[in-house]
Amino acid sequence: MGQLFECVLFTASLAKYADPVADLLDRWGVFRARLFRESCVFHRGNYVKDLSRLGRELSKVIIVDNSPASYIFHPENAVPVQSWFDDMTDTELLDLIPFFEGLSQEDDVYSMLHRLCTGYPWSCLGIFFAATVLPPNGIDQRLLHCSLPLCLRSESAHC
Repeated sequence: MGQLFECVLFTASLAKYADPVADLLDRWGVFRARLFRESCVFHRGNYVKDLSRLGRELSKVIIVDNSPASYIFHPENAVPVQSWFDDMTDTELLDLIPFFEGLSQEDDVYSMLHRLCTGYPWSCLGIFFAATVLPPNGIDQRLLHCSLPLCLRSESAHC
């Protein structure tokens, strides 16, 4: 995914906990930046990931997240996914790779995200998140309790 998107780790966890975990999980250096709780907005008892703070055109940004509360400021940019704790047979994010590949060709994420929710109503529930990044050797790695805002690369926009 790092070849198609600018991948940013955005978690509501504290940096002192999440940064060492991210170091272990991101051996291939897919994440171009890491944002922690300090980058979230505390709103009505929740840490919200305000995508407008990324300094990117929002029509080119998606967030893959477990919690609808995390993206309440930008629900139209969300790709909700279910929980992942330790099920090594889980393929939800692998199954989304064709969707992400198609999304990387779009100039605007909103129409394709709308089609995702229309075609797969379960996708709009936003239960929980885990991210899968496929490194060059094809082995998947999983990140727990974090989010991936992905900024689409485009000839006309600089993400």
